[in-house]
Amino acid sequence: MKKVISVLLALVVGFLLFYYVINQYQNKQALSPVFSEQESAYFIQYGVYSSMESMQKNTLNLTDYIYSVIDNKYYVYLAITKDEDVLDKLKGYYGDLGYNIYVKSLSITSKEFIETLNQFDLILKETSEKEVIKSTCSLVLTKYEELMMS
Repeated sequence: MKKVISVLLALVVGFLLFYYVINQYQNKQALSPVFSEQESAYFIQYGVYSSMESMQKNTLNLTDYIYSVIDNKYYVYLAITKDEDVLDKLKGYYGDLGYNIYVKSLSITSKEFIETLNQFDLILKETSEKEVIKSTCSLVLTKYEELMMS
């Protein structure tokens, strides 16, 4: 009889320990996922403005841009890329236009936009035509607005 009680007690303790370990593992997985679908991208920033009026006044000469409001400041972006070679090309392109730009690295969570950006980066990597660069940057910004800002 003592053997039966010992075996049952060992099974109950084993089951409780198993349940505890599995529960701890699941809680840890929920708090810190192993795989994140975020990727970094380079945003070509044109400027930061303290008001909407100031931003609108200073972007009259721009045809394509997006902006975000963070801490009551308006950040204006002209282009987005993930590729460092394309980034250098875009710096040159906007420098030739006489723009003082800044590069900002931000995270992107939309898998669809990341895939789209990779395709546009391939186009930008292969071209040196200014009209193609301009229209491709415009399409990237449009797609960003469509997928990320809606």
